[in-house]
Parts: sequence; C-alpha cells; structure tokens
Amino acid sequence: MGDTGTVKLWTKFITSSYQSEQKNSRFDHSSAEELTLVEWNGRDCNPLTTEEYLEPQLHPDPNFRKVVKNTHSFADLLAPRLDLGNGNIGLQDLTSVGRMFEVNCGSTEAKSDEVLNRIQEKVHQAIASSFPEKYGNPWITQWFVQDDVNGLARVLSMRLKNYTESSLLESRYTQHWFRIIDEHFEDLTQNGGLYPYGTTKSINWRGKSRRVRLCIWRSDTQHRHIGDDETEQICSQLQHSLAESEIVLKPLDAKDLYEWLTHWFVPVPDAHTGFEDTFELLDAHPWTNDQQSRAMALYSGSASADISRAALHGVAPWTWKRQGIWWFRCQPSRFITIDELTSEPEIGHLTVERQFGDAVATFWDQVPQGSIWSMSVVYSPQEMIEEKIARVRENSVGDDAAAVERRSLADCALSEIVRGNPIFRVFAGVFVFGTSLPELDRKSKRMLSLLSIHRIRPVAPRYDPIALDSYIRALPFGYDPKQDSKPSTRRARLWYSSHIARIAPVLGRSTGTGAPGCILFNRGAEPLMFDPLNSKEREKNAHSLVLGPTGSGKTAFLIYFLLHTLAVHRPRIVLISALSTFGLFSEHCHRQGLSVYHFRVDGQSNAAIPPFRHAQDLLDKSTSDTQIKSGNYRDLLGELEIQARLMITGGQPNEEKKLRRDDIDLIRSALIDAAERSKLDGRLQTMTSDLVDALNQASSSGNVRGRTLSKRQQQRASQMASACHIFCTGLNGRLFDSEGELWPETDITVVELDLLARRGYEDRLAVALTGLLASINNRIERNQYHARQTVVVIDEAHILLQNPLIAPYINRICSMWRTFGAWLWIATQSIRQFPDSAKELLNQPEWWYCMSMDEDEIAQIERFKSLSKPQRDLLREARKSPGRYTEGTLISSRLVTLFRNVPPALALALSQTEKSEKAARAKLMEMRKISEIEAAYLMAESLRALRKGEEKG
Repeated sequence: MGDTGTVKLWTKFITSSYQSEQKNSRFDHSSAEELTLVEWNGRDCNPLTTEEYLEPQLHPDPNFRKVVKNTHSFADLLAPRLDLGNGNIGLQDLTSVGRMFEVNCGSTEAKSDEVLNRIQEKVHQAIASSFPEKYGNPWITQWFVQDDVNGLARVLSMRLKNYTESSLLESRYTQHWFRIIDEHFEDLTQNGGLYPYGTTKSINWRGKSRRVRLCIWRSDTQHRHIGDDETEQICSQLQHSLAESEIVLKPLDAKDLYEWLTHWFVPVPDAHTGFEDTFELLDAHPWTNDQQSRAMALYSGSASADISRAALHGVAPWTWKRQGIWWFRCQPSRFITIDELTSEPEIGHLTVERQFGDAVATFWDQVPQGSIWSMSVVYSPQEMIEEKIARVRENSVGDDAAAVERRSLADCALSEIVRGNPIFRVFAGVFVFGTSLPELDRKSKRMLSLLSIHRIRPVAPRYDPIALDSYIRALPFGYDPKQDSKPSTRRARLWYSSHIARIAPVLGRSTGTGAPGCILFNRGAEPLMFDPLNSKEREKNAHSLVLGPTGSGKTAFLIYFLLHTLAVHRPRIVLISALSTFGLFSEHCHRQGLSVYHFRVDGQSNAAIPPFRHAQDLLDKSTSDTQIKSGNYRDLLGELEIQARLMITGGQPNEEKKLRRDDIDLIRSALIDAAERSKLDGRLQTMTSDLVDALNQASSSGNVRGRTLSKRQQQRASQMASACHIFCTGLNGRLFDSEGELWPETDITVVELDLLARRGYEDRLAVALTGLLASINNRIERNQYHARQTVVVIDEAHILLQNPLIAPYINRICSMWRTFGAWLWIATQSIRQFPDSAKELLNQPEWWYCMSMDEDEIAQIERFKSLSKPQRDLLREARKSPGRYTEGTLISSRLVTLFRNVPPALALALSQTEKSEKAARAKLMEMRKISEIEAAYLMAESLRALRKGEEKG
C-alpha cells in the first residue's frame, strides 16, 4: 500500500447503472485490455441517491439509461439491495427478487440405510424438479453452510429468556441459574473448545450452531413487477417437498441477510467506535423492518436503505490480487473454488457423521473455524445440456481410447437425464477466513487437504487468476450464469442432480425441536433442545425413564435436568430416593429462594406413612360422582386393596397365589368397614389398626357388611388380621399406624426412604412406597386446576420397584396424571431387577433417556420396549469420557437421537456421590470451616477452571 493508503484493485470498470441491457457480465477477464486499474480504498463513496436508484428505469431517454457510471464502491459488486418486505429481497437490477431460507437439517440418526436411501431420493426429486426450466434467465439456488461460534452464547441466552415465563424471569432462582447457563455457554465457545475429539487433536469440541442457508432467485429483466406468484409458488413447493424428509425451510428476511453480511464484512468493529464485537455494533445499528422507515431512508439518499451498503458500516475492503485475498477490517479471507468431484459423493457428504480414526465426525466438523461452503446451482433447460453433451460426443472422433471413453461418458450422461437424473451447472467452493496472513495460509492448506481427502478436487489459490471475482460471485445472490460464458472466467461444472442432492447440506445430526426446556448437545457440539413439559413437544405425556448403569452419568443428567426445568417451568418437584442423592441439590435450591420439605425414614424421626389415611374418601359419594363426570375416575378401593395385599402377603408370589377371589372380596369389604369405623370415632384418618379390627370382627362374628362368611373365610380373616398386625407395633407401628401430618405446599419435597431400602425391609418398603404415592396423588388431584405442573421422581427404582405389586399400583395411580399435569420420572441403574409386572408401567413413559450401556442392558430394555435395529445401533453408540462428557440416547415419539451431556460445573458438583468426591468435599469443609454446600460450590469453581484450562488454588 502507498502512503495515500490506497491499494491497487484489478477489476472491470465498475458500473453503477442498473440498465438490464448492459454486457453479459460485471466481471470480464477475457482480455487484459478490458481491465481497468482502479485506485480505490473504499473512501469518498457517496451512497446511491434516490435519483440514482430510479433513473435507470424511469428516465424517458433510452440513451440516458445506457450511461455507465463508476462510483468506485465495493457495494457495487454486491447483489442484495432492497428490503421489499415479506421476505422479498430486491437485487441489483431492481427488477429481480430473491428469497432466503434457513435450513433445519433432517436427522439421520436411528435410520437404516434403506430409510436413508429413500430420504435421499426424496431430496433428489425435490431439488431436481421444483424449479421450472427457463431459457436465458434460469432459476438459481445457492446453498451455504457454516458453523456459528461467536454468536451461540448470545443466541441461546436470548432464546432461553424469551421462552421462560416473564413471572419466573424476576425470581432469584431463575436469574441465578441463567447466569450459570450464560457462563457455561461462554466456556463452551471459548477458543480451542473444551477438549479434542478422542486423539484427533485437529478437531476440537467447541460449542457452535451449524447454520445452513438457501438463497433462491432468478434474474428478471423483462418484467417490472416484483415478488411475483411464481417465486412464491416455487418456494412453497420446495418447502413442502423437503418437509417430507423432515427438512424444514424457515423463511428469512432482509434483517437476517443484513446481520449475516455485517458479521462477514465487519468481523471486528473499529476500535474508535467503542464496540467490543459485531453484536454490539448491530445492537446500535439494527435493521428496521418498518416500511415507513425504509421509505424515508431511501428517499433521503441514506445508505441504510441499501442492504449491502448498510452491512458494510463504512468499512473499506481491499484486495491482494496475487494471493486472491480480500481484506475486511484488516482480516484476510479467500475463496477456494471447487474444480470437480473425483467420485460419487456419499449421502450427506458434508454434514452426516462418519468414522474418522477413533472419532465420529462429519466432514464439516474438520474444516478450519469460520469456513463457509457456497454452492450455486443453475437450473438450465435440459435441452441445452443435452445439446452440449451431443456436441462433445460428435467431436469425439476416432477409435483411440480417449475418444471412445468420451463417447461412452456422453452416452451415459444422456441416459441419466432420460432416467430422471438431470444435469445442472454448479459453481461451488469454500470461503476461508483468518486473522492474519500466516493463519489464513495454514487454514487454506488444511482446507485444500481436507477437500482432496473427501474426493473433492479444489483449485489451488495460486493457480486461480480470478479468485477475487470468484469470491464476489460466491457471495449471497452474487452468482451470474453469464459470467461463465467465456472459458477464461468459467468456474461452474456440470453435476448430476443426484450428486447435488448428496452434497447439499440438508441432512445431519439432530438438534431437537428448538424448545430450550432441556439443553443438551449432539456430538458436533450443537445445542440439542427439547421440552417434555411443553404440551406441543409431546404426543402422549411427559412421563420419563432415565436409565444408566453405575458411572454412566445418570445422576448428573437428572440433577442438571431438574435444575434447568425449575428455572424454566418451576414445577412442583417430589423426589423419592433410597439414599440422600438429592441433599446438595435441595440445599442449593433452598439457598436460591425455593421452599424445600424433607421427609426422611431413618428410624429416629417421627415420620409416619399411614397407607389407609384417605380411606374415608370411599364413603363420599359426591367425590365419586364428580370424578365420573369429569372423566377422571380413580379406583381408590382398588389402590387400597393393593396396599392391604402388600401387608398380608408381603408381595411374595407364593403368598399371592394363595389369595382367592373371595379373599380379595373380604379384604375390600373390611377396608370399607375400617373407613366407617374411623369416621364414627371422629378421626380424619383411617389407620392400619382399623383394618386389623375390621378383619378380626369379621372372623369372630362370621359376617362382614351383612354377608355371612364360611369357616374358611373366618379363618382367612383371622390370618390376614395377624399379618396386618405386624405393621401396628414397634417401628412399623410408628410408620404405618400413626396419623401422618399433612405435607406443606413447597416447591421441592425430598423423601429419603433410607432404612426401608435396606435388605430385609422389602415388605415395609413396598407398603411405605404405596402410602407415599397415595399422599402424593391426593396433592396432585387437589392442585389439578392450577397451571403449575408436578414432577415426581423415583430414583434407584431398581430397589424401590422390585416388589411385583408396586409397579401395577403406581401404574394405576399415575394413569390419570396426564390430565392433572403431573409426570412420573423413573430413574434406575438397571431394569434387570424389574419384575415382569412392571411392563405396563414402563409402557407409560414417552421419553426414554438411556445412558451408555452394554449389550446385556440393551437386551433387558427389550423386555419392556420394542426396539428397531437402528435404535439398538444408536444405543450401542453412546460413549463416555470421564471428566469431559457422557452420552446417551433419547427415544421418544418425536425424537430418536444421540445426546451428549456436558452440564455446567455446578450441576456436576451437586451430583457428586462417589466416595472420593465426598472425601474431597469433607476435606474442604475441614480446611475452610464451611458447610457441605459451600464446599460443593468451591468444587464447582474448580471444575469450571479446569475446563477452561486455568489453575485455581
């Protein structure tokens, strides 16, 4: 650069005229004589005035309309101009209109090869047949794919806040958790990522959002109207065709294009502006969608009405022709053009996972950070393509091997067209960005190597004399087919439409439904979001099963899910566990302003769980009538019967077999008698001793509720009374024959069964669990008209649900919870210990979260849930890397996908239950003289620092 700060730019003499009859190309390199050396630094460029916009079309003198002006402005090279509203973008000639879409890729996970081939064929048909063939001005589609890293934390934070109810946003708990989440997102997107993929050091796991965009337009120089019905019809047809393959096209508008180009052209704002990044620049200078404001800007001659000029924000780009580099804010970038495909591409060539060494990744996971794929497809009439192929065949004269091969290839191409595999011109390549020339060179070399490895032959920048022009052509809406009319500037190649469909970035990993009720990640570090508690996200219910063997990260996943759910939805949480798994979790929630109630069965407390406390509801006919009318009928007598049978038989199969139908009738009659007895005594709760008295009375009197009993029945009544009496003395009496206090209405209720979960207490555990669930169910029914939902978590379910009578009892109770807004979440290490009677219960959950497991555990799942082969394969894929992540598989009605759990450090610290982790907390408590929760907070800080690569003393 000279002292004046100008640089030499090789380009054609740039026209600012919008006359449609100008030459075929804005960039003509057919001869050096036609090139003009322009001294330009991007300064002193006045924006287009209203007259300059309108005169080329409205001036009556045709000679005036042919005047060529040189404004020396980079914006003249760019196509997008006007915001026409409704997603229509006016292009440079002011007659052509383009549309832009965001592409939500279809998931390939848990799909067989046969299904993938069917999807690929549908994509092929959609891409090949949605656009009518036009002579002269064909339809053009332009596909872009890039990984957005810098904006991920900001976008996720905004989406999360917009999704959460405003009343919760003001709460201390939600504000604190959102700060934790924001910090976590920032850590995930830090330079270098959190960790490498396996031993593949060149690929880092770094939080990102894979953005796929599609531009559609056709140059229209004949008509003077904009946004015609044909464009709308074609875009709608393509949307519907791709939707059959679960590929969603979301319409974008001028605002989205303006923001995208601003990040492109202004990677770093000027220091004197005071903006730390481009996001702050956009906050200060947003694009307005207000039509009146756009019109005022246009007629005042303001550059803010021009999309391309506005996106530059006064930046003065420059070029180095020798290296083919464009500079934006002192940061270099280049475009590497694709020459040809060296073999048939695979399905989802760019964005579908494949095995690379010890890592499972996509091609696009491996590209240098910031790279952007650009692929322009020109839908020329097939007659023109056939004529060109025919000429090639006719010119292949002779019997030499080369001529024979050319004729054979030509015949093959013509046959493919006839078979419905048309051929289109494709101009493709990759934008590579750097912060310095050495970095750009390193990235360019890596990109060239990757393209070659993946059977895509690039044009090396040093051999591309028109790399600068190719850069402009590959920008959004920038490609002009006429620029390929001369061999010296021709970069488009002929591709089969089937190959285009395989290269097009429309298939990939699942990113969920987009609802941030739960935020996990896929293997590519993209957020995977869904929300079982959102009625629009589920087909049946929000009942869930969390299944993971020891060390699989089940507890960390569950606690992270609960922490996040409380912030977003604030459901009432009831946690039932054999151990103190949720102690730190509940203490943390209490410190953040939530109310917590602890109920612990340890033999020392006065905890009471009378299983028949609500038996008097049997006598209230109005309650039954109300349930029948509302369609929420509850079989309370059937529930009480199961609880009584648990006391009588202990749930043991051999004892259960001894029960006859008349025995069950006797039990049900005695339960009603017991309810009447307690009510006559003026008590509000029915005790176990009331049932014992009713059975003894039946045995001694020989009748029950006016019905005469046989001697055998009298004997059975006495035996059953004796069995129930066991639960009326000692510790059992305190637990099951004492009046229980009503639990307070709190945000979180923690039930630790502790003593009852030990070996030898199986019968008492079963009775306690049924009693607890009966009380919980009554609370749920009482709150059914409130908007707030309830989540009941049963942890260590392989211990708590072993009794064959428990699962049917729970299934009976929770069958109506859907209408009450209550959901059962079952968490267990293994379902091997679940009895066969649990099949109906495990058929209830719509959401299965299966952490990494072996073949035997997968086989155990199939005892209760049928799995397809792709689902079994996906379950086998789940991995874990201690200290980094755990993986699992989500199986629901709408989503079947692999997920990676990388929760905030706080969630990990609150879920640490291993002996070594407890010892580390105890050491901190002793050294710092602090509480256990404070020690957990310190460990969370250390974990976060370790992830960030910092040292913390």
